[in-house]
Amino acid sequence: MSSTLPALSPEHRHRYTLDEARALVSDWNASGQTPTAWCAQRGIPRTALSSWRRRLAPHSATAQDASPFIEVRRIDPAPAVSALRLELGDRISVTGMALDQVVQLVQALRGDRS
Repeated sequence: MSSTLPALSPEHRHRYTLDEARALVSDWNASGQTPTAWCAQRGIPRTALSSWRRRLAPHSATAQDASPFIEVRRIDPAPAVSALRLELGDRISVTGMALDQVVQLVQALRGDRS
């Protein structure tokens, strides 16, 4: 894709509209040239292309988006469940108790009050 905008001499400064800048950045991307070579060929300051690329980048639309940080939210994990199956012959069978319930059961059987 070749630009429809004329090359400018160094003494002639032009204020590009957002649409013009977008078209020029697109032209540079399609050219396969280095930014320096592309700008030199068109008489556009290298700093202008760099500025347009920064301003037109989708992730820099707002000051918040331009931050190098991302928001991280803590998700409380589901409570850990340790299921227990205990069989003592034909007399005692305990299934599906959580670990804290097993501890309470053992304490109660021992007579612990703590």
